[in-house]
Amino acid sequence: MEGTGIAVIHESKEVSKIEVTDIELTFSDIYEKPYFPKEHAEEIQRANALIIPYDEGFRDHNNPLFPEESVVFFQYVQDASNGTEVTFDICASDEQFHELELHADLINIPNIIMTVVAFPIVTGLITNYLYDKMKSRRTDLKVKVNLIVETEGKSKRISYEGDADKFESTIKAINLLDE
Repeated sequence: MEGTGIAVIHESKEVSKIEVTDIELTFSDIYEKPYFPKEHAEEIQRANALIIPYDEGFRDHNNPLFPEESVVFFQYVQDASNGTEVTFDICASDEQFHELELHADLINIPNIIMTVVAFPIVTGLITNYLYDKMKSRRTDLKVKVNLIVETEGKSKRISYEGDADKFESTIKAINLLDE
């Protein structure tokens, strides 16, 4: 997937900020969105972890927008999830796909909606992806992650912003609270 880029500067000073909120967005809702590529519906609806575009518009851009390096992330998690219970897909056709270039030292993981079964595997894959990114950086790496976890028709948004090396421990702390 090749995308058209829109450049914006974005930085973060957060060390480890997490928010968990109830939201009204499910897989069924995604399938009804105007950006949902109906021509790929059968394939996309098999996914239990779906990369979705930003839910708010950006300027006068009508196409779905994904953060910079979404294709790289998608290919990484798709390969890394082979042999697991997670099936990844991305909710856009090649023609609709556009990346929003956010030139900064902040890595924006694309928005992902997933089933509760996929949650621990997906967060592990994100942790591994961030670890690989940290190995190639000389500076501290900041990350922004928005995950939507659907269980029995209800969803929670888990938003994390902060140091990449604190992502895993922060997410695991949430898991402990839910058990």
